[in-house]
Amino acid sequence: MPEYSTTRLQITGRVDPVIIPPAASNTSNVGPSSNNTLTHDLIVDSKVEGVVRYVMGGDNVELKLVMVGITVTMGAMFLYIMYQVRELRHQSSRSQSSGSSQSSTLSTNSHVTALAEELPDGKVRVGKITFDAKQVLGKGCEGTFVFK
Repeated sequence: MPEYSTTRLQITGRVDPVIIPPAASNTSNVGPSSNNTLTHDLIVDSKVEGVVRYVMGGDNVELKLVMVGITVTMGAMFLYIMYQVRELRHQSSRSQSSGSSQSSTLSTNSHVTALAEELPDGKVRVGKITFDAKQVLGKGCEGTFVFK
């Protein structure tokens, strides 16, 4: 059977403070909801005080403050990006609705400014521009062509 020592050991080092919630015996007869609100506010205040005491006390204060700064910056960036996405969606929906109304007005109000005429050598002339319709260099969007 092992022998036990009767020497008392003392624990040394950093001791974190214990956060004690406010006593529930704080009763004031102002009203039933004000007592709950007061108790809730005191609990929140004590939690915030405990967090501040934890961040500011002890080791690595600079590291803790940098981490808090990074966290706040990331939160601000998240909110900013969400705002930008919302604005882009709003602009996109606005441009789609105005784009359909513009295309309908263009089709009803469009008028011809020059007529194409075919020349005897197979080329086409529109106003002062002459081109060969058989020599297509490329095609663009909405029915546009590039001729040589």
